Amino acid sequence: MSAIETKEKILDTTLALIKERNGDTVGVTIRMIADRAGIGVGLTNHYFKSKEILIEECIAPVMEEVFDNFSQNRDGEEGRIGSIEATKREARFVMHFMLENEAVARAAIQSNAASGNGEDYFSRLTDAFAYSMADKAELEAMLNNDRISEKMKQQFREHCVSEQRRKAFMITSSIREAFIRKDTLPGIIGIDLNDSEQCDEYIDEMVEMLL
Repeated sequence: MSAIETKEKILDTTLALIKERNGDTVGVTIRMIADRAGIGVGLTNHYFKSKEILIEECIAPVMEEVFDNFSQNRDGEEGRIGSIEATKREARFVMHFMLENEAVARAAIQSNAASGNGEDYFSRLTDAFAYSMADKAELEAMLNNDRISEKMKQQFREHCVSEQRRKAFMITSSIREAFIRKDTLPGIIGIDLNDSEQCDEYIDEMVEMLL
């Protein structure tokens, strides 16, 4: 088996164990992964150095889909950056993605809590929402003005985004908290996130309240 095939087998095995445990990575060990994959612990450590690095490489391709597809539906007047309807659609997309990839999303949340480095998926998601909520017309007018220096354009872009970051953080936190507590949410607020219609109603109401 080649090095690439060995690494892929380790990653596939890790993902399978994460799904079996519904995202709980605490109980997943390198030895458990190695034994399931039929590969030595030493070789597993050689390729990935630590369990944290292995889990990150395992979940990264799935979580990156959130950012790759974040702005795919921003077409037309209602879908312009800065509109409430566009933010609702983005928030619905994120929540549905997490529900469809529950084990990986839970693993990402657990990994983020352990790292605490400010560069995790949910910090990036906050930034993505903040940028998408900025006023596109105002932003584009500034960025397309040839008389303004690149430094000033960058400062203006950062200003537009920073104005929205607090609201973006609230949206991201509301999505994450509801997702974490989705099994008890019906008893808390009467919302079942497994019901697509109720899920969208929760997202729409939350965005309207925050914006």
